[in-house]
Amino acid sequence: MTFPLRARALSCAFLLLAGLVAALPQNVVYAAPAPAAHLGQCSQKTASGLGYSIMKLGTGPMPGGADKVSVRYKGTLASDSTLFDESDRAEFGVGEVIPGFAEGLKLAKVGGRIRLCIPAALGYGASGAGSIPANADLVFELDLLEIKAPPGPLAAQERQCATKSASGLGYMVVKAGSGAMPGDADIALINYRGYIAATGALFDDAGPVPVPVGKVIPGFAEGLKLMQRGGSYKLCIPPAIGYGEKAVGPIPASSTLVFLIDLVDFKSLAEVQAMQAQSQQ
Repeated sequence: MTFPLRARALSCAFLLLAGLVAALPQNVVYAAPAPAAHLGQCSQKTASGLGYSIMKLGTGPMPGGADKVSVRYKGTLASDSTLFDESDRAEFGVGEVIPGFAEGLKLAKVGGRIRLCIPAALGYGASGAGSIPANADLVFELDLLEIKAPPGPLAAQERQCATKSASGLGYMVVKAGSGAMPGDADIALINYRGYIAATGALFDDAGPVPVPVGKVIPGFAEGLKLMQRGGSYKLCIPPAIGYGEKAVGPIPASSTLVFLIDLVDFKSLAEVQAMQAQSQQ
């Protein structure tokens, strides 16, 4: 996995929009530029090409790249002002979202409002995402509600799992869910925290975020398929069914990982695509 974002309601979250999919687990990549016809909507421009306007000056601190924030936002296409996503309250790490959104967050103060005019090169580029077309410039208006302190390290006694599967996956039921369990073809909506087992250091904290079950690291996928809606699990994933001998971002090579996961909901890809289509009508 690499690092995600979130949205107001299940319908918004499942749309995989507004940076929530900027770091879906495993290897989803977005990139590339386009003419920034929308920059007239923003009064200032940074060296990267990000346009912005301070609509309301906040009085609190400004977030840094390692901070986690709570925001209210609305995202529209610059070309025709089509609304593609909005949230009354979303929480995510500044470093977990598309580059233009992350840069803009660091220009805002708590209690303030900012408009961001994000060229495609700093957004989803040539790939697009969901209802965002390829090479689309984006406009966001966001209120920075809060900067949230990151959780501390996981205690040593909490980095162990009592039950082990045939693959070597350790797991523990923290809270039982109910109903069906997701399969490889489903998209799960989860909250999760990831820790390095050797040290207890937190390397990721996200949710609710949509993840394609069949496209995450094997141990994470196996754990998700054990869960039911409303359930909470702890997973202890050895390197053989994690990232193996390679280092990935803040995860050292040959690391055993511990994840705390809440399964909020899951849907089939067809259901998600139908929701996307309906949102575009």
